[in-house]
Amino acid sequence: MKQLITACVKRPVTAASALIALALAAVLGGASLPLTRLPEISLGRLIVETAYPGMSAEEVRALVTIPVEDALAPVKGLERIRSVSRAGVSIITLDFRWGTPAAAAAVLVREAVDSAYSTLPDGAEKPRVSTASVDEEPHCILAVVSKEADAVFERRFAGYELRARLRGIDGVGAILVSGGQIPEAQVELDMHKAAGRGIDGVELARLLAAETRDLPAGSAREGDSEIQVISKGSVDSCRALSGLVLPAAVPLKIADIAAVRAVRAPQKSIFVVNGVEQTAVEVYRRPGANPERLSAELRRLAAEVNTRFSRDIELSVVFDAAPRITRALHGLAAAMLISAAAVIAVLFLFIRNIRLSLLAALSIAVSACAALVTLRAAGASLNAMSLAGLSLGLGLVSDTALIIIDALARAFPASSRRPAAAEVAAEAAALSASSFGGAATTAVVFIPVLFLPGPLGALFGELSLAIAASVLAGWLYAQFVLPSLFLAGFGTGGGKAAQPQPAAARAQARYVRLLAFT
Repeated sequence: MKQLITACVKRPVTAASALIALALAAVLGGASLPLTRLPEISLGRLIVETAYPGMSAEEVRALVTIPVEDALAPVKGLERIRSVSRAGVSIITLDFRWGTPAAAAAVLVREAVDSAYSTLPDGAEKPRVSTASVDEEPHCILAVVSKEADAVFERRFAGYELRARLRGIDGVGAILVSGGQIPEAQVELDMHKAAGRGIDGVELARLLAAETRDLPAGSAREGDSEIQVISKGSVDSCRALSGLVLPAAVPLKIADIAAVRAVRAPQKSIFVVNGVEQTAVEVYRRPGANPERLSAELRRLAAEVNTRFSRDIELSVVFDAAPRITRALHGLAAAMLISAAAVIAVLFLFIRNIRLSLLAALSIAVSACAALVTLRAAGASLNAMSLAGLSLGLGLVSDTALIIIDALARAFPASSRRPAAAEVAAEAAALSASSFGGAATTAVVFIPVLFLPGPLGALFGELSLAIAASVLAGWLYAQFVLPSLFLAGFGTGGGKAAQPQPAAARAQARYVRLLAFT
């Protein structure tokens, strides 16, 4: 240890260059750290929701929930299945083993759901797979307003044009559309005409459901590309539905026995802003995405859509979570700076030498830079927990620097001759064992938290990583770099080190007697 410290003391330029390189790495790494409110916690949980309108809870359980559960049971990595069957809807919650990637699990679940969909009864909608998130609040809410106050156009624009554009933005997760009006076709059966053809309402509903479904018809492969082939059965207009030929005993068109007209479906959701009913698009952030960058992209998209479709619609951002996250992080950063200033003030109060106080306080900056570089290398984010780790480390990293700078100042007063590098190294090496023990015991307390499984490890891991990196970097600076900087600036400015006052000397003598008695 003494030889290594001596080599560092003899090379002050190298030590200063290492500090500058660390500062540059911290600036570059810190600028690219994503900002989040809390560390990303992947619950490993997916939700499969299947709608079956008009059915009771018992029928939904028997006809939908149980078949879908049977299809999902063999999915790899699945630990637990929970389901709730309500009137008209089945909700199945899937819990996977900790560490299972949510994207990979979602692919397996969607494959199982696709195979189960063909066995579901007519009238059941295709199951939807969504990710359960710790933060269920949308990142942004976009409001679509039609210039002609056409709620159907708003809903269609939000569900097709706007959704497609949002899918092209990096960081966008789930997209939910609410409000607006959904058009639907109403088929009014003429009972006399239908009876003459031998068809009743139930048979007509069955034939319509069978003939208007999109069915998978296999796949076509060309080279490395594979194309899914779908037999399209859905219709795009009331006119096309009227001309649809039904495969009855005697083939006939729907127009022969019923009248088809366009109506508006009953609203399932209403979205109101400032007393005006609008259509909302809730945009959820994908785990790991930068919230500030995502908000900037969404606002850029809103400006682009308003420019291109200015005659038809107006798109506005009515809610954005990024400013709240930024304000919270700025508040933590300000508190951390205040804490650092308080630590520096305490150091100056006890050392009574500007140059030596700054050398000891430099350990705070070094530890903060090292923590930022470590967080960036570990793929972490800048959030409340990691900033809290930096704040907690401020009071710990200066301990070793204070001890070593005090020992060097006492061994080599400013009024004495300039010491040799070996002498400074020997004085610093004499404290290396105890200083390393103090830093190591602090780091050892927090390092095991990094390996905790489950949400606790994910939540407190970045806090522990920041504290451990700060403490170890502070010890490295105090033990190897601080003696080099002390010798390089020996005898330059700052006044003399504080001499013990009579009262302090008496207190010290009493303390020595107390130690001897103990």
